[in-house]
Amino acid sequence: MPDYDRADAESIFEYSRRILGKTLREYVGENLSRSRKGKGGLGQLVEECFFGYEVNGRQEADFAEANLELKCTPLKKNAKGELGIKERLVCTMIDFAEVAC
Repeated sequence: MPDYDRADAESIFEYSRRILGKTLREYVGENLSRSRKGKGGLGQLVEECFFGYEVNGRQEADFAEANLELKCTPLKKNAKGELGIKERLVCTMIDFAEVAC
């Protein structure tokens, strides 16, 4: 079971730093047999394999206890071998009246 507090945004952020510079396969291991294709597939794998919670279709935030939403976007190499964003990341349904500044 992953070692972070689902109700604490700082704990979630610090836990997420463990995957920086690694692929999901490097973190999880060769047992990464769950294949997800299409929009949201990477995020679903991160939810299940890295954060250790079951993917769901609820409208609430991924970490509702911490009022925190998880967003993932894959990277790809361009012709020069440089990394770039593969898909545009869209954030919708944000209630800006509720956003803390």
